[in-house]
Amino acid sequence: MQPDRLIVNTIPKSGTYLLVGLLEALGLVRQDLHLLDGHYAAGRQDDGSVLTVAVGVPDSIEALRAGRFCPAHLAWTPAVESRLRDEGIRMLFLHRDPRDLPISYERFVMSADYRRQSPQNADYQDLLAAIGEPRRRVEHLIRTSMALFPLIEYAPWLHSDAALTVRFEDLYPEVRALQSGLVGPTLKRILGYVGLRELPCQAPELFARAHGTGPTFIPGAGKVGRFRSLYDEALWELTDSAFYRMLLALYGYPANAARPVS
Repeated sequence: MQPDRLIVNTIPKSGTYLLVGLLEALGLVRQDLHLLDGHYAAGRQDDGSVLTVAVGVPDSIEALRAGRFCPAHLAWTPAVESRLRDEGIRMLFLHRDPRDLPISYERFVMSADYRRQSPQNADYQDLLAAIGEPRRRVEHLIRTSMALFPLIEYAPWLHSDAALTVRFEDLYPEVRALQSGLVGPTLKRILGYVGLRELPCQAPELFARAHGTGPTFIPGAGKVGRFRSLYDEALWELTDSAFYRMLLALYGYPANAARPVS
């Protein structure tokens, strides 16, 4: 039995629209809504900017209609967790290696879609562009932790009985494997969680429907563990801080994975 309401809650730049596209391909109905801490995004205006509505959390959840799902960036709070339990709302929680987040975030911030969303986004894109080439921008994001602070606030979802936790590093390869007709264990867990006993179509067709359909999708290989090939010694040192080691431990990632030996 499919859940009455489902929230796809993700840490920003952890594969939100990969999971959203997969659920739509599976036949779930998405509402044009994006829940955020303190407000929600209710679609786009004619100029491409995002229309936002200010509302307290967890009251923003009330905007999600019966029989629908929507993406969200919601930090854990006792009130939100209680609302999910009390109303029988299910949540898929998707996270990603903290060392890949600055890379994905930099690419997204420099995209045309990001700039169109708001004047504030355009200003931040100009600020980041002025820093220099992509490697320097990634270093800036690591130093300021712009893409990382939410990880602390989201971490309790990892152990919440109100959510099913999914790692991007498990999900993305399995979505790719659908091309070969393979359905992996992570996809099977998701199917069971949303009340589906089987795929609505052949696996390769599901891949064609789900992969690369999101508004923030950027083509290219190496979406899992890109930091291993892109980080230089200075960036490795930055992500060897006590803060990063704490984040990696919280989310179950090995410290300094595949760090090159100098």
